[in-house]
Amino acid sequence: MGGASIGGCRSMTNDQSKGTPRKVVLPTEAAGPSVELLVSFERWEKIKIAIPGQLSPKKDTVLRDGIFRSCNSFLSATRLRDAGAASAAAIRRPAGRQPAPLESFARHLSAASATWSAIKGMQDDRLGPLSDHLGSRSEFGLYLESLAKDAERRLKILRSIKPAKPAPARDLLVWDFAEHCRSAGLNPISHGRMYEEGALPTWFQGFVAAINDQILGAQGWGAADADKRALYADVAKAMRGYGKQGKARK
Repeated sequence: MGGASIGGCRSMTNDQSKGTPRKVVLPTEAAGPSVELLVSFERWEKIKIAIPGQLSPKKDTVLRDGIFRSCNSFLSATRLRDAGAASAAAIRRPAGRQPAPLESFARHLSAASATWSAIKGMQDDRLGPLSDHLGSRSEFGLYLESLAKDAERRLKILRSIKPAKPAPARDLLVWDFAEHCRSAGLNPISHGRMYEEGALPTWFQGFVAAINDQILGAQGWGAADADKRALYADVAKAMRGYGKQGKARK
């Protein structure tokens, strides 16, 4: 693992306030952009401070690589989920008989294409980007028409897909972390009493918090200076589900 700019991870995570979308629309074969974060060894040293005891070099390497791999998969899944949420919004009709945004977009493109022939021969003052397309031989109208048809094609496909509730990505990520820890001989325990006075997190809750601070940032549970109690509670909730999946904690 090289030492690339994971610090930049926080700069590309500006959607903390969005929350988890209620519905997504994604084709079955949909795949989002893969994420390959390069994390420095220094950051891993800060993360593994939370681990009780000392791991052998082999187990340390396997755990580190597994954690980084799970973070990459989580960030890739989050981007795909956000695209699915945007697709759901694009085909959702507002109140009344108003068309959905993508439907409206397709109609306007089609209308612009039909109007172009009456515009393309106008005198060009060469003061704006329209100059790139004006002229009696311009085929920009055909381009607009192709955009309209593509928008209509996408609209038809997306409307054939039933909106679905997105997978609980953070819960699944916590489960992955727990599996990696168990494989390294560690016991990923947690508790849900973090809002009680004087309550302290378990080592595993602190471990997830360190991963969040060093790698995930706002794409995970928030920036490093955020209140950690919500994160700890979220980890405890996820781990209750982890046990229900037949992966009871030791």
